[in-house]
Amino acid sequence: MLHLDVFRPALDVQLGSRSRPDLVGQRQNGDWLALECKGCLSPPNSKVKHRAKQQAMRVVSIGGVAPALHIGGVAYFKKDVLRFYWRDPEPDPEIPNPIRVQPTSDTWRFYYDPVFQLIRSRPAYLEQMREEPVLMPVDEADIKVGIKPPVLRQLVEGHWEQAREVARKGPQGGDIYHGDGIAVKAGPSWSTRQPEPEG
Repeated sequence: MLHLDVFRPALDVQLGSRSRPDLVGQRQNGDWLALECKGCLSPPNSKVKHRAKQQAMRVVSIGGVAPALHIGGVAYFKKDVLRFYWRDPEPDPEIPNPIRVQPTSDTWRFYYDPVFQLIRSRPAYLEQMREEPVLMPVDEADIKVGIKPPVLRQLVEGHWEQAREVARKGPQGGDIYHGDGIAVKAGPSWSTRQPEPEG
């Protein structure tokens, strides 16, 4: 997922109004989607749901293709439990201020570069990871991260789009990597219940 406002230059987006979804993203099968995310302290009313759906529908194409999903989503609390409402809205033939997104050659750089730079900061792991599936510990965050070797080799060469294609078309099966070719394994502290704040 990429935030439409943050990555607007890399997505070559022309906006005709302030109303737009928060995120665009690509699924493993290559389909694109648009997602509007809202947050409420109480269950959303029909007006909030309708607005989320309208904003999701504003993206009419990504790379010249209509998104497979336009999701309006709302996170909210009900009896101190975080809940989530989402819906792929029915197509609306009259879409005001339609948004067309054209990914550029840098789009996937923004996605992969943070984890790539993290791994690049440890040259010994980088070299090992280019040849075999290995995870690099990040002790400060109690996680291990890795990039699938054929994907990493593309990133080392600066081939951002090709890295995404290699990840998307490669075998997924039961390996440790997600559909983007990245693996993140949380350590034990991530499943330890934290004490309730006093007061």
